[in-house]
Amino acid sequence: WGTIFLITTTLVALLKKENKEVSVVKEETQGITDTYKLLFAIIKMPAVLTFCLLILTAKVTVYSMYVSIMAFNAKVSDPLIGGTYMTLLNTVSNLGGNWPSTVALWLVDPLTVKECVGASNQNCRTPDAVELCKKLGGSCVTALDGYYVESIICVFIGFGWWFFLGPKFKKLQDEGSSSWKCRRNN
Repeated sequence: WGTIFLITTTLVALLKKENKEVSVVKEETQGITDTYKLLFAIIKMPAVLTFCLLILTAKVTVYSMYVSIMAFNAKVSDPLIGGTYMTLLNTVSNLGGNWPSTVALWLVDPLTVKECVGASNQNCRTPDAVELCKKLGGSCVTALDGYYVESIICVFIGFGWWFFLGPKFKKLQDEGSSSWKCRRNN
């Protein structure tokens, strides 16, 4: 891969021609001091400040949960086996944390309800129906966003999971260390 990278980078450097057109665009700032003054004015805006605070703190609980799961895995893994046991538990934890976001993103479109406005007796359920709606002078408008439908469904799934599977996790947490040790026949 290193060789391919070097070859393609060299070819781009040799064969790529830059456009000579120069358009003069007025800069918002005239120097570094003006730039920092502008940035300070931007960060003081209530919407930007709120956004920054939310983004800076949004993942705290996610990473706290991740650290606690890894600590639990380290606590219960069999020290005689070592890294293999821990790797298995971490792999399952990572897989369990990754597939839901993929499924959730995939489900947004099928859960979205769109209506054809401006053309009678039409819907927008399929790409062909969308095209037909446009040909008849209509336009597809989102009546119900799938994100909101999915959010409500996920709340119910979360409560159901908590009530039905939560006790199983409590039981696993209370298991003795012998429940996590491998029994080997020599």
